[in-house]
Amino acid sequence: MTADMDDDIARLTLAGYSSVSLRLLPWTSEAGTPCYLSTDDNTGYLSRLADEVEDSQTEAAHEVLGAAKAVLGDKRSGYREMRFALARATESLGDILLIAKSRGERLPAPDVEPTTSGGEEEDNGTGEHFKA
Repeated sequence: MTADMDDDIARLTLAGYSSVSLRLLPWTSEAGTPCYLSTDDNTGYLSRLADEVEDSQTEAAHEVLGAAKAVLGDKRSGYREMRFALARATESLGDILLIAKSRGERLPAPDVEPTTSGGEEEDNGTGEHFKA
């Protein structure tokens, strides 16, 4: 997050919004900065558009991966083909990482309470214990 965005969130919190849910969008501004959407409606126009763009970018990444594998598997591929395949793969990787970050930020917080007393405890594999 940028400092400007942190300031905006602080202002919204002071204005009475206790939790602000921002969705990282799969595109950037003209200046190359991240774009965010603040909405409680995941079915709104911009949310649906962002979903469609993410789907398109994911499909394109699959195609780029297949083409890059073909170029790498062809011993006759030259410098230009390799460079083109790498450039497209780099673009697709950037898109996919942005999608992953956006989706990760939208995951709900785990509904887990630390064990205080009583009940069975389970180890989640990290050495932390929670009520079962």
